[in-house]
Amino acid sequence: MKRKSKPIVIAISAVVLIVLVLGAVKGAQIAAMIEAGEAYVAPAQAVTTADVLPVEWGGELTAVGSLVAVQGVTVSTEVPGTVASIHFKSGQSVKKGKLLVRFDTSVERAQLDSAVATARLAKAELQRRNNLPPAGAVSQAEVDASAAEAKRAAAEVANVQAVIGKKTIRAPFSGRLGIRRINLGEVLQPGAAIVSLQSYDPIYAEFSLPQQALAHVVQGDTVAIHTDAFPTMTWEGQVDVIDSEVSVNTRNFKVRAVIDNPTGELRPGMFVDVQVRQSELRQLLAIPASSVLFAPLAVS
Repeated sequence: MKRKSKPIVIAISAVVLIVLVLGAVKGAQIAAMIEAGEAYVAPAQAVTTADVLPVEWGGELTAVGSLVAVQGVTVSTEVPGTVASIHFKSGQSVKKGKLLVRFDTSVERAQLDSAVATARLAKAELQRRNNLPPAGAVSQAEVDASAAEAKRAAAEVANVQAVIGKKTIRAPFSGRLGIRRINLGEVLQPGAAIVSLQSYDPIYAEFSLPQQALAHVVQGDTVAIHTDAFPTMTWEGQVDVIDSEVSVNTRNFKVRAVIDNPTGELRPGMFVDVQVRQSELRQLLAIPASSVLFAPLAVS
């Protein structure tokens, strides 16, 4: 029994010795860390100073908005007809009065010739009766009837000419055309779309601002807009109209600005970022932005 217990005693003694050695080493490390912490001196904090000076600050209001054409319509027809000729190309810039489409007017022109002949005959008959000597050859009633017939015939001529005019479609204002929606020989009904026409220069930027900004925006304020379609470009304009009411649902009011767009990059419907530069200057004390520290408040 004594021979079997001797190795166990040796093993236990070795373990105890190792634990004591490790404890001594760890204690020495901890003592060294404590001594180093007590001897540590924090470095001096670098501080930069700046003068607080009064400045005039205009300020900006930011919003998001959409572009709207100053004038924009879908050109359509008022009367039914068959497309006889097309005088424009998709995407073309046109001037006011430019001929766009002619409808077939062969029937109306034949009616016009008939109406003109009838009007001439009625006018000649009226002149003959007016030139007769006042000897009771014709009654005043017959003269009045001839005059009425001459007016009716003239009105019929004007009516047919108006129908022919409505079958000649022209640009109502200068602008850029969209994609053509008709083809030669197509029979169109009243209201059928022919092509979109939009005026690009100038162009409107419409956006909304909260009611708190109502006292800070006036007509004539400078407006700058940006769009992700042309990220390096900026367009400027002026506030043109401030809406007369505030929305009950959003408590925002609408603003319309006129933007110069001479090269036509801006298109109706585009999304834009808007900056309204306020004309009223305020006296403020300016400090460097780096001196302001934003941190959440601690709630106990």
